[in-house]
Amino acid sequence: LQVEMDAKQSQVIQATSTANQLQSKLTALTQESAAEQQSVHKQVKKLEQLADEQSKVADAQRREKKEAQKQAQESLEHCHQLEQQLIRQKTKLADAETQHIGRLSAKDREVAVLSGRTDVLNQQLQQQREAELKRAGQL
Repeated sequence: LQVEMDAKQSQVIQATSTANQLQSKLTALTQESAAEQQSVHKQVKKLEQLADEQSKVADAQRREKKEAQKQAQESLEHCHQLEQQLIRQKTKLADAETQHIGRLSAKDREVAVLSGRTDVLNQQLQQQREAELKRAGQL
């Protein structure tokens, strides 16, 4: 009976030792699993932060693009206004040139008449000089 009890006690000790070993392994695995869960949780948080930052960057880029489009439209409108102003100024200049040419034509006609008179006066003066020279030579 004692031998059986010793054998049973040995089995209980061995089973307890095995149970303790299994409990230690279970505790180690539980700790390892908790550490992995914590690591995964940190990675998820980082990924969420990255996604949030990317969302903010995308929003900022959309705002910048919208502002750039607005500025481009305003610049285009300003260029169009400048172009219209330039066309008006060119038209005014062309009109002024036409008027000036008209005035010049009238002046040219007047100058031609006056220069014709000058030619006549120069011819008369030349004749008078020649006559005076002849008279001087005769005296």
